[in-house]
This record gives sequence, C-alpha cells and structure tokens, in this order.
Amino acid sequence: MSQPATLDEVLFAFHQAVDIPGPGDVALWTKQYPQFADEIRAHAVEIIDMEALASAEPSSGETTVAKPAAATDNRTLREIARAKGTTLADFAEDIGLSSAIVADVNTGRIRPETVTQKFKRLTADYFKMTIDEIASIIAGQKEQPALAMLKSKSGYVQGEPVTWEEAVLASDMDEEDKTLWLPNED
Repeated sequence: MSQPATLDEVLFAFHQAVDIPGPGDVALWTKQYPQFADEIRAHAVEIIDMEALASAEPSSGETTVAKPAAATDNRTLREIARAKGTTLADFAEDIGLSSAIVADVNTGRIRPETVTQKFKRLTADYFKMTIDEIASIIAGQKEQPALAMLKSKSGYVQGEPVTWEEAVLASDMDEEDKTLWLPNED
C-alpha cells in the first residue's frame, strides 16, 4: 500500500498500526501528518475512550442501575453519549460540528455561559432530553481532557477557557460551517 494521502487512509493506517495510542504514538503521527493533527488526536481519544468503555462494561451476569434524571448535572456529555450508545465524535459528525468543539464543551475548555442555544437545542433533540437538562450538564461536572493528556508530557495542561465564538473561529471547520455555528440566535 502506498503512503496514506486522505484523512480516511491516515486514520485507517493509524488504527492498524497502534492498538492503544500513547503520547509518543500521537506525536509521531501528528508530526508525519500535520494537516490531520486534530483528527489524529481526536481518533486517538476515541480509541482510548472505547477501550475504557469496553473495560468498564459489566459482565453478562451483572446489571446496571440507571442514574435518575435529576442527577444529570453530575454527568458529562460523554456519559450521556455512551448511555445512548454513541460517541462524542459521532454526535459531532451527526450535527455537523467539529468534534474538537464538542470535546471542549465536555471538558469545560469552552465557557458554559457562552455555549449557544443552537448547540443546546440540537444536543437536547439528539439525546432526547430537555434544553434545561443539557444546559445543566454543560454547566456541571467536567471530564479531564484526554486529548490534553496526549499533548502534554506531564499530563497537565492549564489554560483559560475560551468562548464559544473563539472556539468556532479557531476550529478546523470551513468558513461556511463556522458561519453556521457562530452565535446568532441567542
């Protein structure tokens, strides 16, 4: 097979070459394919996430108890996605938004008060929840960013949260998609 050229080919080759990616794997692949660096990091996080989910699933004899709806403010978007049998990356793709932005909302790297009503409404519709439940989740407990762990040798990355608009403008989305996601209905 020739050198991967498209995003799909690079991600497929990455998945074949690396079982469970570590920071060194991600650094090597993002250096080799800088044009796909964000996607490689997001894919690595998804692989790690799926491995963690698989190891956390109960055995066939165990049962789980669902959290009551009133406790939604203590869950993360990733937990909501898992409960619905999907991932944050698939959710982002389904609504046409950069997976990095969805991950940043989940980890609190985007200030919750700046998240648009459009995102809250689409998220609520997607997960069959109310906008208030989604707003509570966005404002609530945050997940430690796995992507930051992959980028940092120490595992610690500090930074000020950004606004929704700053995140959209800095994203890898094309200009037309950015325009669609910039605040305009709040």
